[in-house]
Amino acid sequence: LNRTDETTGRNAAREPKRTNLKADDIVNQLKIDLDDGQYVITGNLSRDIFDDTCLFTNPLTEVRGLTRYQSALRTLFDASSSRYELSDVRVVDDKHVEAVGTIFGVLSAVPWRPRIGRTRVIATYTLDESTGLIVGYDEKSYDVGSGKLLSGADIFQR
Repeated sequence: LNRTDETTGRNAAREPKRTNLKADDIVNQLKIDLDDGQYVITGNLSRDIFDDTCLFTNPLTEVRGLTRYQSALRTLFDASSSRYELSDVRVVDDKHVEAVGTIFGVLSAVPWRPRIGRTRVIATYTLDESTGLIVGYDEKSYDVGSGKLLSGADIFQR
């Protein structure tokens, strides 16, 4: 089956989704994607656990749509000089999973390629009640030393 991707307007083959997974199953897949796959740096994530229209929010931007988000991640960081260090992924409740880690490296999406210092990232994933797919991602960033919540401007000044 082919369909038009709501976020890009392009024709895309329908990808099978792993629906009705338990939150523990989502945790296990996220551990692999975040730790081994470095998806926050590379964009290489398991598309089958995300809803195609998932809303991704972080201090720099808000992106609706899995394809758009992956595309943004693939160009945001210089993967050869950036890293995400996973600390923990846990079930908060039936509808939420939380991942905690530290990110640092070089942003390649802007011409001056700023270095991002060690930044603590706490991400909350919201699961859809009927499908179990991830429909929301909300990321907060904190200065590792002070614990201060960072805005997008703060991240560039570090």
